[in-house]
Amino acid sequence: MRQFLLVQFSFLIMCPGCLSQEDRKNTNSNIIEAPNDWSKESFSLPLSFAPKINFTGIEEVRFAPEWANEESPQFWTYTFAWYVDGDVGLTEKRLNELVEDYFSGLTKSVGKNNGIDTKRITKSTASFTPKQKSTNWQSFEGKVGLYDVFFTQNQIKLNVKVKGKYCLQIDKHLIIFSFSPKSFEHDVWKMFDNIRTIENCSTLKNVISFKTKKTEHYELIIPSGKQNGILILFPGFPENPKIIKSEFKIIEPAVRKGISIALMEFNQRIWLEDNEKTKLSVIIHQMFEENGLDKNNVYIGGFSSGGNVSLLISNHLIQSENVIKPEGVFTIDPPVDLLGLYENAQRNIERNFSSVSVQESKMIIDQFEPNFGKPENGINKYEEFAVYTKKTNNIDNLSHLNEVKIRFYTEPDTLWWRQNRMYEYEDMNAYFIKSLSDELVQKFGDNVEYIPTENRGYRSNGDRHPHSWSIVDVNELVKWIMDQ
Repeated sequence: MRQFLLVQFSFLIMCPGCLSQEDRKNTNSNIIEAPNDWSKESFSLPLSFAPKINFTGIEEVRFAPEWANEESPQFWTYTFAWYVDGDVGLTEKRLNELVEDYFSGLTKSVGKNNGIDTKRITKSTASFTPKQKSTNWQSFEGKVGLYDVFFTQNQIKLNVKVKGKYCLQIDKHLIIFSFSPKSFEHDVWKMFDNIRTIENCSTLKNVISFKTKKTEHYELIIPSGKQNGILILFPGFPENPKIIKSEFKIIEPAVRKGISIALMEFNQRIWLEDNEKTKLSVIIHQMFEENGLDKNNVYIGGFSSGGNVSLLISNHLIQSENVIKPEGVFTIDPPVDLLGLYENAQRNIERNFSSVSVQESKMIIDQFEPNFGKPENGINKYEEFAVYTKKTNNIDNLSHLNEVKIRFYTEPDTLWWRQNRMYEYEDMNAYFIKSLSDELVQKFGDNVEYIPTENRGYRSNGDRHPHSWSIVDVNELVKWIMDQ
């Protein structure tokens, strides 16, 4: 029940009906350091539900493990920090106004989306008194009264501690709020002794922030300050942006260099029909226009089937003379040869060694035969849609990438594939990728790189698997993007 409520709260504060225009915002190092069992949310300021609070900056939130459990002393125990531009001018009166505006807007928005009659949701109240000033920190204690739209649907009072610090040298203000319904003498407040915040102004200066915009087609991460390019990433067959972020630790090093990242909601494609190429190119173009993205230094990459998509859409963008033209494209262990993939699937079914491999192979054959036919009846359709066909050295679908930097990442761990799938080298993606790379080097020259890795493939859960995002050295990849 508690897990459901926590998920429900996260959904509510990001729901289409209340915060659909809200940008998510994050930092390369947490402003708030909390124990691992404290959950986290981050947002950009200003917040749409509280337009009077017109700060520019970020909000970081940490929730106590049992904060959503009405029976726990930790109920409604949490903390958040505002890290904003300029001097807020933090006074008792100013703090009362900020907190009342914040919770009044939040409860109205969430309550409305949750089907609660907004007439029942009273205006939030706040009352603070200043405490003795310590060094450069201002301290306050007070109470907040609000209508609990998340759990009890009754009035609730929270005790609050606030401290704020203005850093003149960087013109930033940090304000930290701690909440609990329990009195200040209750042991629950000792939990905040385990919460740490960045307090040194020189350290705060190094915090790199970025905002995130989500649509049905992509999640866009835009770094603050100067932008030096954009990386468009396509997920593997069953993946989405959330999985990319979990498996591919590219965000922090990219943001540090001012590189925006677009995580595409486009999967379950091993090849692209012409209408799909057109639709996808329109989505990408609209993303650039709607978000004011620089069309210079565009890079496209993807994992597994997303690698195929990356190559095919890059070729299409250049072929169709789209204003968005990639400078570089990279792939991570993609199945580039559809004919080879079909033939491998047949062998896997005959071997009947791995249930996972047999299931995947049957799916491939069931998908390919209606679309491309059986190879013994001709391979024209396979050549028409594949990135590469080794049997005929066909690279027609990449012919317009002759001036684009290309990288192929793969981890040809023959021992792992033999033990887990009974594959030989000729059955692996790496075999076809190496052949494609050699063919492109002959035709395109040194712009093409084949990068075999060793013992880098691990999933985020710790499982060893050479077919993983993690085979890429993300810092070196960012350097490649920056080397124009």
